Amino acid sequence: NLQSDLNSVNQGKKPFDKLGPVYLTIKNALETALKARHSDSYVHIYCDLIDVNDPEWTLALEAVLYNQKFNFFVNPRYYEEANRLLKELADSYHYYHVSLVDTERLLASHIQENEDSIAQLIDTNDPGARAYTDYLLGRIKKCSSFEEARASGSGLLSDCTGYRAYATWYLNKANARVFFLGTKVSSNAKAVTSDD
Repeated sequence: NLQSDLNSVNQGKKPFDKLGPVYLTIKNALETALKARHSDSYVHIYCDLIDVNDPEWTLALEAVLYNQKFNFFVNPRYYEEANRLLKELADSYHYYHVSLVDTERLLASHIQENEDSIAQLIDTNDPGARAYTDYLLGRIKKCSSFEEARASGSGLLSDCTGYRAYATWYLNKANARVFFLGTKVSSNAKAVTSDD
């Protein structure tokens, strides 16, 4: 419930249990399996690697990244091994709502985001997370009006509306009810009420 979410956020925890009990089980099992083979291995969650630099845009970014913000990052040299392990875990738990980001390929692609894109609203010190952000958001223009979004062909407003693929675009605000994006849970983190 909303109060439980707020309590978790207020204690500095992100309520990953909202993704189902299996999500963190799979993340921890993948990390344990990789660490047993490689002591320097890690498994990070995308939303823990990035920060939103403009609070006005937090809701829209949470909504637009809804499915991807929970994807895993591992050491690039262990990607193929981690992919095999994640497939086994997903099959074992019948949980198919997370992916493993191929940072090696992303970095090799040298993706350049547009200077006026919503990718500019994300800060990160992680090169893989930067490349993933630029890939996901780098062609979506940051707009202040629907007319600007329509003229751009692919634009988003901070109110979760926009234009893409020759159609209007309405992001589901319920997908952003709890803010997960951020390297730490800040005092600005909040749960969105049904009135938002």
